[in-house]
Amino acid sequence: MGKLITLILCLALAIACAATSFAEGKEKPVLNLNDMGMKLQEPDVFENQEGFGFFSEQGVITHDPYFSYLTVNHLAFPASRLMELQEENAQVTEAEAAGILSLMRPVMIVFVTNSLDHAMSMFTTTEGLNPVEFAKTDQFQYYYVSLPDSDLEETYAALAAQYPDTYPAGDLAKWKAAAEKTRQGAIEALKAAEIYEPVDPAAGLIGQPLQFETTDLDGNTVKSGDLFSRNRMTMINVWGIWCPNCLNEMKELGEIHRKLQEKGCGVLGLEYEGGPIAEEVREKALSILKENGCDYPNVVKPESNAVLDAMINGYPTTIFVDAEGKVLTYPISGANVELYEETIEKLLSGEETGAKDGTPAASTDDARAYRVFVTEGGKPVEGAMIQFCSAEACFVGKTDADGMAVFEQPEGEYEVHVLKAPEGYAPVETTYKTPATYGDVNIALEPVK
Repeated sequence: MGKLITLILCLALAIACAATSFAEGKEKPVLNLNDMGMKLQEPDVFENQEGFGFFSEQGVITHDPYFSYLTVNHLAFPASRLMELQEENAQVTEAEAAGILSLMRPVMIVFVTNSLDHAMSMFTTTEGLNPVEFAKTDQFQYYYVSLPDSDLEETYAALAAQYPDTYPAGDLAKWKAAAEKTRQGAIEALKAAEIYEPVDPAAGLIGQPLQFETTDLDGNTVKSGDLFSRNRMTMINVWGIWCPNCLNEMKELGEIHRKLQEKGCGVLGLEYEGGPIAEEVREKALSILKENGCDYPNVVKPESNAVLDAMINGYPTTIFVDAEGKVLTYPISGANVELYEETIEKLLSGEETGAKDGTPAASTDDARAYRVFVTEGGKPVEGAMIQFCSAEACFVGKTDADGMAVFEQPEGEYEVHVLKAPEGYAPVETTYKTPATYGDVNIALEPVK
């Protein structure tokens, strides 16, 4: 699997977002992170210093054991100048451009997990890293890990050598002190955060149909149904020509596809760039595929797709679907050929071992039922009375401690109503509809104002 330290360095977009937020003078945001079970207020110190600090949400990387995280970042660049550069016709120098791109460094990683050993295995090295627990729930623990300043020191030294007028060597101490202020401000914000049980965004997607229309790398229109129907099972690999971990596993993906073909299955590549693919990107992608013996179909990743968007939070990501496009497993984030092969073996043998990364959902009555989840602010709501109606009949159930009500009915289209919300919650007038195949319905309640 691609390691965490590699992932957190790919944050050019986050830099741009931080700069825009600063320039527009927005109010300090409150992050409601359902996948981490945490509501977090951005601290004043992020803006009230010469540099600039910000949180960057990363999402769920593994599901069982659970690991979801965010980074605390510091941009060691004068905030006043950063604001000037947002003005129309502002001219950025070569030295400034180099600094903006390279002087943003993560100073801390914040994560929620149900296995600290697993969480620490996500780091390239644990030397010198000391996880500090700052909160916990019944099932999950919350930690932060402060990162050393060595990356900032090395980067700043290189810039100081190349652009001494813009980056005086003596300013390094100032920027290290600013980064420490960002780190301490984040710690105080974490201690004051509202904590609740995390909600895995991918949990409700197992069993959901994945459908899309896109083009292949030659610009021909293709539909997902035509692609999936060729195989008993399709392994979807989402990749990009710029992604080292994606490229490193390409040759093995080609081999996996050829083995799968013998069993009536196959691999499908979704090339990341999306939209009308540029000619140079198309040529590069085709060259990579040919060089690695990847003779499986490759298409352009759809620009917007609710199921894909909810399952992808890094590259590569791998998803397994059946011949109808129904999602079979949690996504696998990062390059992990061994886990791909293990998952394929379990899926083809019909083994069901629980809703883990790359393994099927648990073998329970829920697998052939509709589940209705009721939450408020990411927390499960117990005791909501749910009405579940077909054209012929209606059924009633109550949500349990997990906020779930299960209806074991044949696949079809049903209407779902909240007959009665528990005390303290506003009535719900909305009518919800189930997917045509087994899946989940998610309902959010509002407290009485």
